[in-house]
Amino acid sequence: MFGFNFISFFEQHTVGIEYQIDSIVRTNINNDHMSLNWSLNNTKKVIIFTDESLQSEFVNPIEIILQDCSLYDYSVSAFISTNVSDYNKWQAITLGCSGFLEYLSTNSDDMIEKLNYRFGEHC
Repeated sequence: MFGFNFISFFEQHTVGIEYQIDSIVRTNINNDHMSLNWSLNNTKKVIIFTDESLQSEFVNPIEIILQDCSLYDYSVSAFISTNVSDYNKWQAITLGCSGFLEYLSTNSDDMIEKLNYRFGEHC
């Protein structure tokens, strides 16, 4: 699977071997390639779609993410594959960062239903 993450592509990895962890932590780091301008009046939400397990160079990337989402006041939610081996880690991140955890589906109608449930049809 090929994925491109604009938030962490141009920088060296700071937390993880793969982009999921870095993209979560880097959402609050300004860079020359793409900086997110969080509106003060909106709730900040980070949504991850992945079919891979968390991969980290650190013993506990969960702790880093939980501290970061608390410090910068944003939620983390994830849509993950049913065959990931670390459901409990994703659950710890999403629960600890006031988000939700859903399974990805190969059925497009099922995914549309899940997205509409989480974000509304207007999104």
